[in-house]
Amino acid sequence: LGFGRFANLLTQSQLARLLSASGPTAGELFRPSDGRPPKSIFMLQCVGSRDCTSSGNEHCSAICCLFATLHASLLKQHDPEIEVTIGYTDLRAPGKAHEEYYRLVQSRGVRYVRGRVGELMEEPDKRLRVRFEDTMTGRKSEELFDMVVLSAGLEASEGTREIAHVAGLQTAAAGFIKEYHP
Repeated sequence: LGFGRFANLLTQSQLARLLSASGPTAGELFRPSDGRPPKSIFMLQCVGSRDCTSSGNEHCSAICCLFATLHASLLKQHDPEIEVTIGYTDLRAPGKAHEEYYRLVQSRGVRYVRGRVGELMEEPDKRLRVRFEDTMTGRKSEELFDMVVLSAGLEASEGTREIAHVAGLQTAAAGFIKEYHP
């Protein structure tokens, strides 16, 4: 596993697969670098989303925050001592009872930090140093985590665009099919 040059960097979809009872680790989470269970995890939201530059997506997927919250809840249920931090731009919890679910998970000890990550560095022991600014307080800090999980924004596939074209359905700017009655 691992993502790019960092051994203990995963995506939310990779984490979901590992947390699944039918996954390659039967629902147990281990660091890819050394096979030990992580004691601290940082989940970084909005990777490549809400970015108005040419390399990013302007839209918000509106479900990544809920996925991270669900995974954080599963991690805390499995190991109440694990430290989970979710770094976000704007927390999105659309849908019935999702805001209440987010608050429940937060009450279980999951820390939410509204901020911007400036740098990610791998230490010799393969832990990841995350430098970030808490945009609520303006405080800059850095912390070490055993694992970092990226929540990348969803993108419409070419197949979705083709189906929309064939079916005569409208798509939004991001390429997703528009709701008939929003």
